[in-house]
Amino acid sequence: MATVCLGIKNIVYNKQGQMMYNILNMWKKKNAIKSLNWSLSISSFIGALLSFILLRSNFWWIGLIIFVATFIIVFFTIYLVLRFKKRHRISGRGSVFIESRYGNVLNIKKDKREKSKPVVVIPVNSSFDTIVEDSPSIVDRIVEGTSIHGQWLRQYASTPELLEKLDRDISQFIANKHWVPIKVLDNKRGKKDVYPLGSYVFIETNDCIFLLFALTEFNEHNKVVKKDAEEFTILMKKLMDITDECAGKHVYIPVMGTKIALFGIDDLASFEYIKNAALNKKCSLRASISIVIFEESRDKLSIYD
Repeated sequence: MATVCLGIKNIVYNKQGQMMYNILNMWKKKNAIKSLNWSLSISSFIGALLSFILLRSNFWWIGLIIFVATFIIVFFTIYLVLRFKKRHRISGRGSVFIESRYGNVLNIKKDKREKSKPVVVIPVNSSFDTIVEDSPSIVDRIVEGTSIHGQWLRQYASTPELLEKLDRDISQFIANKHWVPIKVLDNKRGKKDVYPLGSYVFIETNDCIFLLFALTEFNEHNKVVKKDAEEFTILMKKLMDITDECAGKHVYIPVMGTKIALFGIDDLASFEYIKNAALNKKCSLRASISIVIFEESRDKLSIYD
């Protein structure tokens, strides 16, 4: 019986099991493979135990049936738990931790269990522009409406009055920090002043605190300046250092930098860079970190990656 169990496990993992692997890939393979590993381990243990007990009898087939039934039940139970789980603790305990979760950073509200307002990171351009453009006739938009930056502006500054107040708050924060632009682009549409990547602005509301983080740089023609993965890594380290100003709070960081920012990375790479930046600072973190994966990315990125 034990030999049969090991044979099944080998079939799954060798070339003859390619069909099974393809099925798992269609089934959100990260969670399915975790379920498969647990199922095979538990079922193999039970099968081996039963084979030892029933080996000398004529009822060995009972052990085989129980093995198959156990495998199916355990596989689907674990798979469903992993598939619909919303959060995964990566590191830490108590009040300071690192986790990954599914959700939408634009819908984060104050948790009743937490004393402080949550801090939500919004990736923006290095001019802190606030003009959203969606017209198909505009090729190089100031702020793309489909970006996190654009969606946030539509939600937070939905009226001219709110937009004007936001611009004042951004200017006041920068003035209080005594920051000066690294350059002024007279031909650029939108705001002309350009600040270093990694610059930031805190905007406080009734529900939460937004951390506007300069991730994207535009040139004088409103075209994104291409960067690479190494620069993204440096920026994530800067972001973790900024969280020192959020001591005792819960900081929500979306998977970012994968599209308009042109860092040449995908969602999985972005998630890994953010996670590694947080883990590298885990011994000195002063705020809890949640890496947020948008629900629509659930099929290609898992909280367990």
